[in-house]
Amino acid sequence: MSLPPPPQSTPPPKTIYLIRHGVAKHNLPDPITGERPDIANDASLTDPPLVRQGILQAQVLGQNLKRCGIANAVELVICSPLTRCIQTARFAFPDHFIEKSQNAMDDALDEPQDKPGVVLGRNCRVFCHEGVREAFGMHYPDKRRYLIRLLQLYLAAFLVLSIETRDELNNFVSCVYGFLSSLSHLKAAHPNVQFHPNMTENDDAWSPNTRESYNDVAVRVHNFFLWLSRQPQNCIAVVSHGVWMECALMEYFPEVLNNGGKRVYNCDVYAGTMCRGGDGGIVVKDVKQITMYHS
Repeated sequence: MSLPPPPQSTPPPKTIYLIRHGVAKHNLPDPITGERPDIANDASLTDPPLVRQGILQAQVLGQNLKRCGIANAVELVICSPLTRCIQTARFAFPDHFIEKSQNAMDDALDEPQDKPGVVLGRNCRVFCHEGVREAFGMHYPDKRRYLIRLLQLYLAAFLVLSIETRDELNNFVSCVYGFLSSLSHLKAAHPNVQFHPNMTENDDAWSPNTRESYNDVAVRVHNFFLWLSRQPQNCIAVVSHGVWMECALMEYFPEVLNNGGKRVYNCDVYAGTMCRGGDGGIVVKDVKQITMYHS
């Protein structure tokens, strides 16, 4: 007589914090004309960094998260590979960037072959995942920047700026480092961040002619949360983008956005719990907005 297999243990629910990045250059209208940036045609807006307002937002957010105990409770920070999200994560969770995670993906070596994907080690603190990047294609702010373009911009700035504006040049140079967005330069700029092993050197996913549809983003959202459900950490912050967050909330808990009648603003934070359902899918509960910081 064979004994029935032991029941599989149900993993505990995870607490998830979804955070939109702070205000970046492409989020601001022209100060003179009031017109919105031409994100479809202006290549200078490729992977823009946070502006001063966005940096202050992220810093204040980090102070608030630490004051209420959330920052210390978060075991893992996951962020989009775009500069504005990595910057926001760094300002909001500075303690997570202090030292580099060691052996962050050792567990992946023991994964069953029928379960592809990366399983993080428990000591991984910051992980960059392309599954949480903004809807990509056609819009330059959602494209990773190539190094050659950065060198061109730096040379142009050096030739144009006068001695009287040397401070502007210094500020520009400090921003350039954050612009380096090929994978190798992202790794150099952010040595304490672990990057998904499937992330390509250059942004092969972005296309100037086609953009992801809502359904395309929804598929990415579902795949990401399935992946997230298999990670060992139980309190996780995800630093992402407006469209991605709105899609995630509409797919799993639309009431929190008034069924599409409410937008997600820069540095907004939404918290909820996530677990695997009986059918193997994702169940998200008790989602609420816990802070607002409008641009």
